Amino acid sequence: FYLFTCEDCFMEADLVMNLLLWIETIPTQLPLPCILKPKALWSGKQIFSLLLPDINYSESYFYEQIVVTIQRGELLQSTLKNTLFFRYSRGLTRHITQECGAPRTVLFINQLHKMMTYWMLQSFTNDRP
Repeated sequence: FYLFTCEDCFMEADLVMNLLLWIETIPTQLPLPCILKPKALWSGKQIFSLLLPDINYSESYFYEQIVVTIQRGELLQSTLKNTLFFRYSRGLTRHITQECGAPRTVLFINQLHKMMTYWMLQSFTNDRP
């Protein structure tokens, strides 16, 4: 999750479209690219936000120097780490379960897993000469 949501992770339209094929709830409208010229590029945060339900979530982990802000289902601030998802009392998956129920949490985790697996396969196999 860290590499996908870091500040320098950008994706072209063809990769974004292929990523969206791996999720069950395909959005009807794609967000505007965060970079328009010289070519359209989407950030990992924008694509990750497509998986989130319409929730508000804010958490600070100062000892790990992480601040997470999600408003209306859009990841606004953070570089995600695995520990964010699975903290027992304040984790993102627990928050989604409390706000939206267990079926929506399962859908989120499944879609995230499929998308991350495809992205890692594409990212690391295309970097070879």
